[in-house]
Amino acid sequence: MMIERCLMVVTEPDVGEASIDTLITSEEIKIKEMHIIYAPSETVLPPLSETKESIVLARYKIKALRNVEMWCEKIENAGIEVKGVEIIFGGVINHVLNVEKTVEPQLIVIAGKKLKKLYGEDLRDIVHKSKADVLISRIESVYDLFERVVYLHVIFDTVDKLGDKLMNWLSGIKSVTAVHVVSPVLPPEVSTKKMREERKMAENSLRKLKELLIEMGVEMNYEIRLGSLSDEVVEVIGENDATALIIGGYESKKKEIDEIIDLIEIPVILLK
Repeated sequence: MMIERCLMVVTEPDVGEASIDTLITSEEIKIKEMHIIYAPSETVLPPLSETKESIVLARYKIKALRNVEMWCEKIENAGIEVKGVEIIFGGVINHVLNVEKTVEPQLIVIAGKKLKKLYGEDLRDIVHKSKADVLISRIESVYDLFERVVYLHVIFDTVDKLGDKLMNWLSGIKSVTAVHVVSPVLPPEVSTKKMREERKMAENSLRKLKELLIEMGVEMNYEIRLGSLSDEVVEVIGENDATALIIGGYESKKKEIDEIIDLIEIPVILLK
């Protein structure tokens, strides 16, 4: 997967360093340019006087600069150009979205375990409002993202809408497990018919995707499950000991997918 421009949003230094190390050593992902925004989560301060707050923030900024300098050195030594570096203390969502408009990244990486209540914000809003694909990374050591991938299938015209993009992400992977979850609807007399129709459409879509991946040398197994989307996906991730979850068509099931993001700890890649 070739990424011209990557926007790295770091909120926790350990996760940020592990995510950077993982990306710059990955055989599947190649990045040309990176822009870094560092919003240290530990700088969420209690109420202080203006003078004391300035002193404390200055200390945090010095510490943050040391981290950023180390990351930039690693990135540049890997042959990736660092196009910009910013350290911010609040207003993370608006800042990231404004930078996205200028930088136009293909990928935004959110490196931090805490997505909710960071500076009073929910960083999942970046996922909701950004145009770029998003990687949510919560790893604390160098990690093989693509060792065992689960792909969550949520839209039936996956190949038509996400074809090239999805193929690029999956092209370097040896095998992938795809899952589609059919959830019951009310009333019961309508539910059976709708579920039967959805299952048939999912089967056709997944079979088409599998044929394309086989041509690329990627082995794909798939299953269609009945039940709660979040429960079934968490179960599939556990059964396959998955190292990453890729989701195509995030917008169609935002609420349910947000719930999945909260329940799992592995990295999540959301394709737009």
